Amino acid sequence: MNLYNMENSLITQTELTKMSSDEYKNFLTENIHNYYEELIVNNAENKEHVVNLLFKKMENDKRFDKIDNDSKKAIVLTGISCLSDVLKTIDLKQKQSILQKKNKELTDLFLKNYEEKLLNLKEKIKKNQEDFLKLQNNADNMSLGQLANTINNFHNPNEASDVSDQEIDDLLNGGTLEF
Repeated sequence: MNLYNMENSLITQTELTKMSSDEYKNFLTENIHNYYEELIVNNAENKEHVVNLLFKKMENDKRFDKIDNDSKKAIVLTGISCLSDVLKTIDLKQKQSILQKKNKELTDLFLKNYEEKLLNLKEKIKKNQEDFLKLQNNADNMSLGQLANTINNFHNPNEASDVSDQEIDDLLNGGTLEF
């Protein structure tokens, strides 16, 4: 199985490994906050266990000697809630980064295609200018019918519609010629 990147070139093993590690990291950050919520925040038994472990750590830390037990528990509960928000923020920042990278890739691809189309259009304009100059230089040597047919062909090359002798006569007698 061959994999291709945005420029349709074959993906190397290094790129594939990087993609895989990015995908694993994305999977973990997308899901860790859900498991954290499920296992700690929304599970009373696990939450109480984590709160007690952190509370015991606070009792052994001299920085918290002047704080009463209710305040220590409130600090622990706030920390648990904040950690959940931090994990969600990491997930959102990672998603934002991925979207910015994809946006840059798509913008670069669009600009590349736009530049190619612009170059093709410039070449087409240049060719049309050259053809017009040839026509202008040869117009004196062409019959009115040849000139009309050449102009008609320039006007719409996908539609072959020759100008008839009758249309030329009508034009010379005061009529109009439509291209």
